Amino acid sequence: MRVRVRRGDECAFDVNVTRAGAPFNLTGSHVFFFAKRGLPDPDPPVIKLSTITGGVNVINLVQGQARVILKPQDTLSLFNETKIHPFDVVVREPDGSVFTVISGELVIVASVLESGLA
Repeated sequence: MRVRVRRGDECAFDVNVTRAGAPFNLTGSHVFFFAKRGLPDPDPPVIKLSTITGGVNVINLVQGQARVILKPQDTLSLFNETKIHPFDVVVREPDGSVFTVISGELVIVASVLESGLA
């Protein structure tokens, strides 16, 4: 999956959580979105969103549908250059086990927007 957003803009995309081809019931689970500058980067993610801290909303618990919402402040702190950031969407189940739902590329496109405007 490739998600493209201009630096400083809002962007949302939906994720369908499945296990063995069937919708995964998200009751009691948490969904996370992590984006990094690059895969070998040892630093923490540059963008970290979740159903706990905000930025990921569950649309339908039983059908395993969630929406990731990138706000302007999520991308304004990044360098103003067009760059591809790898990302993962993961689920932490009530028992603490974690599985990756989807991996992809977050393309941040350079913008003339100044950080003071958002």
